[in-house]
Amino acid sequence: MRLMRLIYSSWRLDDGEGGIEAILHASRRNNERDGLTGALLVGERHFLQVLEGSRTALGACMTRIMRDPRHEAIELISAGEVPARLFADWSMLRIDGEAIGRCMPEPCLLSGGFRPPEMPQAAIEELCRRIAAWGGGDSSI
Repeated sequence: MRLMRLIYSSWRLDDGEGGIEAILHASRRNNERDGLTGALLVGERHFLQVLEGSRTALGACMTRIMRDPRHEAIELISAGEVPARLFADWSMLRIDGEAIGRCMPEPCLLSGGFRPPEMPQAAIEELCRRIAAWGGGDSSI
């Protein structure tokens, strides 16, 4: 199997904690079943998600996400083959605002919060590497 990584952002349409927990529960269940790993960065108005696994499993996952009414304005940031997983220990790691700020590359801190559509791709990829290195073994940080 060729290992692929996909990163996308979307607008959060569900502000409630229950909606985020429902997304995480379904993601963890589906990802374990499909051999996917990854992280969900939860900002005030945006999601940024990193998914790793086979091309087929990533395609099926993205099809589910595109049909999910809790996401809007889905934007593909990067997709391609990678030599190793960044998030091998997590079916879906959750990272919230404060932790995002601690890991954000300094030049990409934007006034008004975490806004992936306004960040350069290289900065997003660096943020993902920093989170993976810092993440510890918990299911959320």
